[in-house]
Amino acid sequence: MFLYGKFLENVKIGIRMTHIWSRCIQYEKHGPPNEVLSLHKSEISSEVSSNKVLVKWLASPINPLDINKIEGTYPWKKEFPIVGGSEGTGVIEKVGNNVHDLKPGDSVVSMGIGVPLWNEYCVVDNSQLMKIDSRLDLISAATLIINPPTAYAMLKDYVDLDAGDIVIQNAANSGVGRSVIQLAKIFGLKSINLIRDRPNVQELKNELRQLGADFVFTEEEFRNDATLIINPPTAYAMLKDYVDLDAGDIVIQNAANSGVGRSVIQLAKIFGLKSINLIRDRPNVQELKNELRQLGADFVFTEEEFRNDGKKFLTSLSKPIRLAINGVGDRSCLAISSALSAGGTLITYGGMSKKSHLISTSSFVFKNIKAVGIAAGWLLPQKPGKVQAMFDHIQKLCINGQLKPPPVETYEMEQFSKAINRALEGKHGKQVLLLHPDSKLKNKL
Repeated sequence: MFLYGKFLENVKIGIRMTHIWSRCIQYEKHGPPNEVLSLHKSEISSEVSSNKVLVKWLASPINPLDINKIEGTYPWKKEFPIVGGSEGTGVIEKVGNNVHDLKPGDSVVSMGIGVPLWNEYCVVDNSQLMKIDSRLDLISAATLIINPPTAYAMLKDYVDLDAGDIVIQNAANSGVGRSVIQLAKIFGLKSINLIRDRPNVQELKNELRQLGADFVFTEEEFRNDATLIINPPTAYAMLKDYVDLDAGDIVIQNAANSGVGRSVIQLAKIFGLKSINLIRDRPNVQELKNELRQLGADFVFTEEEFRNDGKKFLTSLSKPIRLAINGVGDRSCLAISSALSAGGTLITYGGMSKKSHLISTSSFVFKNIKAVGIAAGWLLPQKPGKVQAMFDHIQKLCINGQLKPPPVETYEMEQFSKAINRALEGKHGKQVLLLHPDSKLKNKL
């Protein structure tokens, strides 16, 4: 009776002799993910050859990389049908007789974008896996391989940054961006973080500051308020270095609503001077006059409009910006590349705008900035010892609570369509697929 009961138990959990029932999310052609993905169930062999291992997959996030692979826009090809996924975590069920670095019960993550992750079970080569600390929570483990090491490498391997140095990035609320914020703080760096505007933008700003962000701007705020690096010092020099002015003296300027002009207005007031300011005519000229008067202008007459406000943010920094991190492209890339100091470096890890990356010509020519790219496969050519040391450090930071995973929404395998749609909308936390019922035992969130 015991043996019969044990047999029924095995059938119940999906095991029949040397085969295992396994569900997977796959696609048989490229196209919109919400149209080409489907849920399948099949039998796979539980027997493993010498260098193979059987893995029970627990969780896998839906990354932009996954969407690109499904759509066919990522430079990676494989024969159909293709099981989705690019990173994830699981547990070893069985190992081949030549596998000595892994054993049943070990927690692992995938180490290649070709591993069929959106599976309950699969057999893979042991070289495609890395053992991880079993103390890692499910979400940190599932999101360990792409975002944290990409951020780590960008901060460590491209520019020799010292404590107090400043880095700038867009897509700051992305998975990579959040890792950059936390690691920059751990490494003693300062971070300027750009995000897209949204209804709850102040909540997001506060959330990123709690992670360790030093400065957070919407892209529009940064374009308007933080790009005029030379204006305040120019205004200061003009008011201080050419004429010996005393309190009460009068200065006159045109382009008064320009960056320099506004700095002149404010500094003149600070220095006790009176200012006469010329602007070009326009329909709302009275509003502009009032605005300049509020800055401290004594007299305002019509002249040409100037777009930017000329506020002092970038010039108020104690050190120059040496590193810019770009995950968006288009004009957002232009804004942060323009903020780099001489000899600075722009690292691009993504193109969320799906538009070309615009880089300041003047920064290339006159500042001699450098632009490089980094991809998910950057790990492959690295020395194994260096890679392992980095992952050991990242895992320690996760376990200690210093490096937190991004906000996530979890979905059972049957709910993959909803998860995909939420990922495509791009306005939510990261979507994580729970691939096996045992993932609920591991998930501590």
